[in-house]
Amino acid sequence: MKRWIRYEPLVIDKPPDYYQTIEQKLNAINYHENCNHLVDIGLTEDSPLRQRWLQVSQDIKAKSQRVKEDSEDSEEVDKSLDYKQIYRKWLLSEEGIRSTVDLANHYAIFRDLFPVSPPLQSVSAIEVMPQTPVYYFTPLVSLNAEFCVLESEVEEKDAIDKNSEEMAENQSNDIIVSPKCFNCPNVTIDSSAINGINSSDNCDTSEVSDEELSGRIRLLNDGNHYYTLCLISLDSHLGHESNVCHWMATNIHNKNKVTTHETVVQYLPVYGIRGLGYQRFVFMLYKHKNPLNLQKVDDFHLKNRSFNAYEFMSAHGTDNSLTPVGLSWFQTTWDYSSRKIYYDFLNMRCPHYEWIAPKNTSFKQLQFPARAPFNIYLDNFRDPKEMAKDVLLERLKSVNPYDYEKEFS
Repeated sequence: MKRWIRYEPLVIDKPPDYYQTIEQKLNAINYHENCNHLVDIGLTEDSPLRQRWLQVSQDIKAKSQRVKEDSEDSEEVDKSLDYKQIYRKWLLSEEGIRSTVDLANHYAIFRDLFPVSPPLQSVSAIEVMPQTPVYYFTPLVSLNAEFCVLESEVEEKDAIDKNSEEMAENQSNDIIVSPKCFNCPNVTIDSSAINGINSSDNCDTSEVSDEELSGRIRLLNDGNHYYTLCLISLDSHLGHESNVCHWMATNIHNKNKVTTHETVVQYLPVYGIRGLGYQRFVFMLYKHKNPLNLQKVDDFHLKNRSFNAYEFMSAHGTDNSLTPVGLSWFQTTWDYSSRKIYYDFLNMRCPHYEWIAPKNTSFKQLQFPARAPFNIYLDNFRDPKEMAKDVLLERLKSVNPYDYEKEFS
């Protein structure tokens, strides 16, 4: 028995170039379905500076491999290691740069640093939540920031431990308490990689006085470009969604091994907000060809310190090739020393935020509930904050604060 199958004739009523190809259709689908649309606004792949950095990173990797092979062959090996020097070398490698970008995406640094909403493609009828692009850049210039605590301040402030270190070095995703960030940081900018220089010793070991201990900027291995450094807070703008610029130094230039700069935005000490957990603070570095003429901000009004990194780059980067090249960040939290910043600098009362638990579905409480343990049943009518406090107290009863090795081993 034969069964005849009838095929619908293919009618082409329009030219072939009118219809979308399968690649164009898939791109349109992936544009809305992918969770992230990353757009690189930093140095491009074919830029000479990026090619020099790639060559330097490959040289560092090859040299490290040779040192490893020589140490395996030799019997007497020096076991002493300079971890800071190893960390700086690793930051200039491809793995270090990739890790920095991944961490910045994990902590939503790029998302909140460039809060822009460019026009999207045409949204389909079934699209529920279209995603906006996330702008990012590759930090090829190393930033080393250190916050200084003077000896006089350690004696006066009870919030700072007298046995603590005088220098608090900032690395990506470090947690630095606000008392150590009271003074303007010292920043070392190492641009040797983008200039084709393999420099391993980038640490300033010279002694400085108290007058020079804070607010010092050093630019290494670059005398052709200008730089602008910003310290931006992503979470501490009260009542607004924009970021806060705590400090800005522009026209950073190295001439005859002497680094000069102009302070455009006066340094506002880092502070935490009570009840909001950890707040992110970002060091961002721009590179440009010619000096910038920016308006100075000497007051501490948060409204005058509103900052948008993308708008700043768009306003000054058209003719001056303003490009982000450096990134580093840290986190801080509430400390009692932050009250001094609110009173003396911001001239306001210290805000206090508290999380209010949503109310559960209320039902009438029964005197004799059936098939329900009384303790679990009564927990439905208790304050969640009070319950969390009881759980914490029970936990602390089983912990010995003097036997910390057993707890963390």
